[in-house]
Amino acid sequence: MTRLSRDSIRAVAEHEAGPKVSLLMPVHPGSHRVREDPIRLENLLRMARGDLLALGVRTPDIQALLQPAEERVDDGSFWQSAGSGLAIFLAGDLTRVHRLPIDLPPVVEVSERFHIKPLLGLLEAYERYFVLAPSEQAVRLLRCTRHAVERVPLPHEVAYDRIAGFVEDTPRPRHRHFGPAGSCGAAVGQGFGHEDRRENRFEEWFHAIDRAVCDAVAGQKAPLVFVGIEGYYLRYAAHNGYPYLAEQPVAVHAATLSDEALRARTWSIAEPLLTERRQKDAERYRAVAQTDKATNDLQEILNAARFGRVDAMFVAADDQRWATVATEDVEVHDDPEPDDRDLLNEAAVMALLSGARVHALPAEELPNGDLVCATLRW
Repeated sequence: MTRLSRDSIRAVAEHEAGPKVSLLMPVHPGSHRVREDPIRLENLLRMARGDLLALGVRTPDIQALLQPAEERVDDGSFWQSAGSGLAIFLAGDLTRVHRLPIDLPPVVEVSERFHIKPLLGLLEAYERYFVLAPSEQAVRLLRCTRHAVERVPLPHEVAYDRIAGFVEDTPRPRHRHFGPAGSCGAAVGQGFGHEDRRENRFEEWFHAIDRAVCDAVAGQKAPLVFVGIEGYYLRYAAHNGYPYLAEQPVAVHAATLSDEALRARTWSIAEPLLTERRQKDAERYRAVAQTDKATNDLQEILNAARFGRVDAMFVAADDQRWATVATEDVEVHDDPEPDDRDLLNEAAVMALLSGARVHALPAEELPNGDLVCATLRW
């Protein structure tokens, strides 16, 4: 299975060889309904086979095209994989299988483009952010999304006990005692007091953590959320060299939380940082909605996307507009027919490939409450 990312979706969108088959459906791992899932996939494959025959594709070519999906039908371990949604994309030289954390309505589309619109709505949930969780027990750097977490290795040198040992072994400076009239007396060995040594130890520790984090996330622009006991954040921020440190920390003893608990506690901080671009695009649309810099007309958006005029687009991830696209007219159908395309998906793919920002959301969350809207470059 392929990991979902902007790059993986773009690779599917850019694929040129056809015809292309998109199969989307809900799945139920760990439930008694999991027995229904292979049957549902068989039904989708039967529909795809009929559409391909209607388009004149030869039976041997259909068998070769659909075989990667047919092999999953009787694979028991495949149906127990995590995820609530399944998306399979098939072309002559391409197979992509995605298990997704959301339900997907059953969809079969055979056309010149893959049906990727529902996946676009997941991209923000799959956007990465980092969590830094230092404690005297361990220093953890986590790479997180809304639904997943994994550790990023850090060098052993950031461990608190290694820094503490280094500081304790450092020779202590000796202060001179000045006698009457400024006469210089013998040096006395008062050195650092306990609190001075502790402060120095913390400064060295946070400095070492910052160096390690900057090396580990070099070149990234993802938010970094800090988790630590009261006072740790300000100490770390004084040394921080990563420009995307979130201003709001989570003040808790990090050692008491698992990796998954850290992800759950930090998502509410990371989410608005990850969706900031979408919010700005929505505000921009509302500001220009009554001008020629914006439109909610699907045909106009299709034409604008075809010529690279779309700057940002909002599209309903949970609805379709099926149609046969001819050279002179567009015939819209309530239910998909052979050679139909979802015009909402068509517009989203063309806009994406022209460099537009595409936000696929539930219809009720779109800025205009319609199925599609866009701001235009010109």
